[in-house]
Amino acid sequence: MQQTEREAARLAAVDSYGLVGGARPEILDGLTRIATEVFDTPMASVTLVHREQQWFAGSTGLAEPGTSRAVSFSARLLDDPRPLVVADTRDDPLFRYLPHVNQAPPICFYAGVPLIDADGHVLGSVAVFDHRPRLVGETRMALLESLSAQAGAYLQARRNAEVLASLRARLGRLRDQEDDVIAAVSHELRTPVATMLGYVEMLGDLAGHQDLLEPLGQAGHQLIHTLERILGIIRSNPAS
Repeated sequence: MQQTEREAARLAAVDSYGLVGGARPEILDGLTRIATEVFDTPMASVTLVHREQQWFAGSTGLAEPGTSRAVSFSARLLDDPRPLVVADTRDDPLFRYLPHVNQAPPICFYAGVPLIDADGHVLGSVAVFDHRPRLVGETRMALLESLSAQAGAYLQARRNAEVLASLRARLGRLRDQEDDVIAAVSHELRTPVATMLGYVEMLGDLAGHQDLLEPLGQAGHQLIHTLERILGIIRSNPAS
């Protein structure tokens, strides 16, 4: 798959979770609070990297809902989805020129792991930030990876719930259509039979030939009974 196709599939995956531009789920905010406690940092985020921006689907200590993708730390993980630790961003040639590194107070420390969904798309990252340089060990990075896995599981559950709701709505529409069809079929079949029975009764009153007309009446009533039985079976076994 070409790079542009991979990116298109990745962006479609990001959109499928319905979080970009929306309210932050409390569970993702909660995961970032845990991250700040584990790393003893003032800031953490669950970040979704979109086409031209990064969106903080969960955050602690970050005033902005998101930033430009061009100045994103997390965007660096898209092409190289491995844990990334920058002990001092001011000494790193990739990050030293970013606005958040040169602002006051600067973001001097970054540690992030990729946020990968069940289909293998790198959605963004789970990361922590600090205003001072830091060193971090493997144990804490393993915990950050666990938090990322929990975030990914939540996103998958969220999407599954939305898909299920969509399927239920579709099934409801199909059942409504089925009811309409049943009602139409019932009307179309009942009407001629009822008309036939009406004529049979009228002719019997006029001509007095009940011995000839009675079989016709019985056949008509049998048709209605059969129709009711068939429609009852259809109603009790709706299409799935």
